[in-house]
Amino acid sequence: MGCETPGRTMPAAERLALDSVILEQWLRFYWLEETETGAARINAPEEAKTDLARIAPRLLPLAERLLAPCEEIDACRITAIIRSFLHEQGAEQALEAPAFHDAVTRFHAWVTEHADWLDGREPDLALWLREETPPAGA
Repeated sequence: MGCETPGRTMPAAERLALDSVILEQWLRFYWLEETETGAARINAPEEAKTDLARIAPRLLPLAERLLAPCEEIDACRITAIIRSFLHEQGAEQALEAPAFHDAVTRFHAWVTEHADWLDGREPDLALWLREETPPAGA
């Protein structure tokens, strides 16, 4: 079973893996903060969780883990959380797929290219999942 994204089709497991990476990046882009001790944590408001439940309910268990109180969130912890989530979904093998790696590379390029535009918008996970392009002149 494949999932459609503008300009590409990918197997469902790879799409879930990509959407997991997109969710994590979206959470960090808008709500990463430094604690009093200098540690990093993601502190998304309830509104973001409500939007997530509406837009991508399959990712809610992952979001709950990423947002769980902890001393610090770092790359190793994030990777372990995503890998565990995908393992439970039977999709961990997607992390090794060349198409997944290509899609993540394209996604990171999209974020980099549109960071200023994204920063000036309301946090819209649906837009990130579609990797929407800003309108001309935006």
